[in-house]
Amino acid sequence: MSYSRRRETGRRSQRVARRLGIGVLLHVLPFVAATALVTRRQPAPRRLETRLLGRCAAPLVALRGAADRRGGHLAALGADAVVQVWHGQPGQPARQTLRLPDARCSSLGLWFGDVDLDGAADLQATVTVARRLDLRETRHLVALQAAGRFAGWESLMLPEPWLQQQILTVAVPTGGERTLLPTDQGPCRTAVYESRQRRLVQLLPGTLELAADLQRGGGQEVVTTALEHGSGATLVRIYGWQGDRLVVCWEHLVPGPAGGQVAQAGQPGVQLAVADLDGDDQPELLIGAVASGEIRSWSWPRAGGGGTSERDTA
Repeated sequence: MSYSRRRETGRRSQRVARRLGIGVLLHVLPFVAATALVTRRQPAPRRLETRLLGRCAAPLVALRGAADRRGGHLAALGADAVVQVWHGQPGQPARQTLRLPDARCSSLGLWFGDVDLDGAADLQATVTVARRLDLRETRHLVALQAAGRFAGWESLMLPEPWLQQQILTVAVPTGGERTLLPTDQGPCRTAVYESRQRRLVQLLPGTLELAADLQRGGGQEVVTTALEHGSGATLVRIYGWQGDRLVVCWEHLVPGPAGGQVAQAGQPGVQLAVADLDGDDQPELLIGAVASGEIRSWSWPRAGGGGTSERDTA
């Protein structure tokens, strides 16, 4: 082949290569742009401010939060039948200890409610005590709130405590509502439905726990938990709104039982509650580790504060 023909063939090959390169680039660019857009739409999880409130006798049995005209309240029940109570106030919350009348309780329930209709949250408990092998006694107790503190326990005639189903309806900041409920589409899943049309719009991993305005932005964040198999640890996630979809904005791993023990199936690794304990009119997320009895408060940082973290383990 002559030099001129080889040169012409080389130029033709270069032109074809350039055309193919441009074509591939035109096909790849939309996917790259879409990937970058999706990446920008998924914000890195926030690092929330935390502090240790205290400990209860492990395992932690119940953790309940409430709010009334006096502020926020948190009650934690340990295995020793002692209730630790925190009353919200500016700065450090006030603490109070209440011991249930009988420490031989085989099953316990704890919740808040205004029994005397004075606008203040009262603390209620259901206690089941085994008197004999064939005789069990169930008692309903109440500690009325007076001057910001709970008085001693009194017996109360009430029906069985109402067990709230885990079905929540939250408002979308961009308009409309979403209904969240557990689903049978696999274990530990939370289904998100468009409330009016009742159509499934999202499926979240984890068990639905609660919804609250943790950012004080007018919308409600959604909190879920998921048990990690093998380690027994529990992953707590907060989902925030981005448009009309829920995206992970914070997650925290609560260690499981010590000694390599794995939590029993169906047994929660954490107890969750929401209450304003520092008097700043912004609710905190309270996480109690069942295995250790440790209770921590997690609050959203003020504007301009806080960093980012893929997984909080502090």
